[in-house]
Amino acid sequence: MKTQTFLKCLSGLLLFVGISLNAQESVVRIPLNTLTKPAFDLVGPDGQRLSVGQLKTHFDRTLDLSTFNPIENKFWQNPQAANYPAVDNLLIGQMPSPEVGLIYNGFVGVVRELGMYAISVKSASNPTQTYRLKSGLQVHSSLLKAALLRKIGVYQESPRYYQSVKVKFNSLAEMNDFIKQAFCVGGPDEVAIACLSIDPDDRGFISHKNDADFSLVLHGSYLEKLNPEVPNLFDGLTPSNDNTLQVYAQSRAYRALVAPYVIADVGESVNRFSAQSV
Repeated sequence: MKTQTFLKCLSGLLLFVGISLNAQESVVRIPLNTLTKPAFDLVGPDGQRLSVGQLKTHFDRTLDLSTFNPIENKFWQNPQAANYPAVDNLLIGQMPSPEVGLIYNGFVGVVRELGMYAISVKSASNPTQTYRLKSGLQVHSSLLKAALLRKIGVYQESPRYYQSVKVKFNSLAEMNDFIKQAFCVGGPDEVAIACLSIDPDDRGFISHKNDADFSLVLHGSYLEKLNPEVPNLFDGLTPSNDNTLQVYAQSRAYRALVAPYVIADVGESVNRFSAQSV
């Protein structure tokens, strides 16, 4: 009897340890002990900008500085006033429907770290309007980030998701070049160095390839309206670079992007098997 009780306790302990280890492996760690200066763009309850001296006084009084909002700017507006819906259905309704189809307008590029490629396209019904179509392993993550960013006051123009959409090319050579540039079909070369190294047929990203009318169907993608005044932040990339990072890093609105980026970091766990629905 004592032996059975001991074994039960031991099993329970091992189970607890196993769960703890699995939980630790899934934790996203964000370093907090950094040398980054405090955000300089905070405002008090009265809406007035806080000086460095005021911030220090609040900090010395152990007041939680995270409760202060940043100054409204190009990237962030107070969500209580802006009240952006998670998805801008009006904008999405103005974009081409999947039934209309798209016309290929050129290859934009690949970000292998994100597992995403982008192409320039036009609406088959209105060739004067140019959009950007993106697809890959982070599509659902980008859609989630777009909604989260809008809800916390970061204005983004909502992308339109396509479960499947037909894309027409000008020639067979252009269609084959796109596939090679995006997916490294046939192996990378000097033309397609940065490609996804994914078999588009096995993973279900491409179907119904028609060599006669130079068209194919893309699965699991989203259409993005091009607006130079509204930079795309929902792919997890920001406008900062090595030369401007220190300037951006002083902004609470910019630093706060880490929250929706981490929450929506689902990636291939959503697109593990196929871009097509089952």
